[in-house]
Amino acid sequence: MNFKRYLCQEFIEAEVGCSDPTQLGQYKDRIDSIQLSASKLSDLKNAIRTDSTDVFYKASVSFLESLYSLRRGHSSWAIIKLYYSIFYSLRAFLLLEGYAIFKNGKGDIFFLECVENAVPIRISTNKIKGDHKTTIKAFAELCKSHKLNTNTIDSISVFEWAIQCRELVNYRSSSFIEPDYGYEAVPEDLRDLNRLEGLLESYINDPYYTYCFLEEHSLLATASVLMNELVDMFRNDGVAFLTDERHVFLKAIIKKSGLMNMSVLRGLFLNDADILIMEE
Repeated sequence: MNFKRYLCQEFIEAEVGCSDPTQLGQYKDRIDSIQLSASKLSDLKNAIRTDSTDVFYKASVSFLESLYSLRRGHSSWAIIKLYYSIFYSLRAFLLLEGYAIFKNGKGDIFFLECVENAVPIRISTNKIKGDHKTTIKAFAELCKSHKLNTNTIDSISVFEWAIQCRELVNYRSSSFIEPDYGYEAVPEDLRDLNRLEGLLESYINDPYYTYCFLEEHSLLATASVLMNELVDMFRNDGVAFLTDERHVFLKAIIKKSGLMNMSVLRGLFLNDADILIMEE
């Protein structure tokens, strides 16, 4: 099966001399002892930049597809997609903060800050394993001051809440609930365009991220504010974060959802040419 691999992973494999990714576990000790040299900073920064745009695209597709489902009153897969949008957004955020993400072939996940003499930080433990929980732990440890880390829902983080919602739909519920709606995990009446736009604007414009810590709103609010933050980070860094092909695909999802005139989504995903065409 052919697929594009993460460039940060390929960078690390090249650094330790591993030419066969299936044998990476044999290089565990070399990975543990990596120290980033000044001469490799530019290469790793480029890898981080590419990986961040790729993961952001995953987050964007998941987010917009969730809105498409919610607009039609279908909440089961929307909840799962919102969870994945949050997960991918956290990975993109960590990358944009300058942390390369990679594995050692033994189940451990590491983060390497793109600064001279940096050494790998192992986040995964015996209790915290896998991409999802490790990413959440990394965000909590490496981005402690972020607003999403400053409050909880019933004493758990918004990300643990998101995991619980996703697991409820995926594993604990015997069936999807359609034609019923919501699992009390997403707001009702999102078929109403004005209500949906009003909520998204409230989520993004609230300086305290209040909605992210409310059960009914948390999934949609957290996915929305992370999307907004990531776009701001890309634009502030002058990074072209969507290729023409990806832009066209996201635009198609927005169009099929009946959301082309929604200012929030226009600001995030549509370029100036699209906006001018719609305003003529």
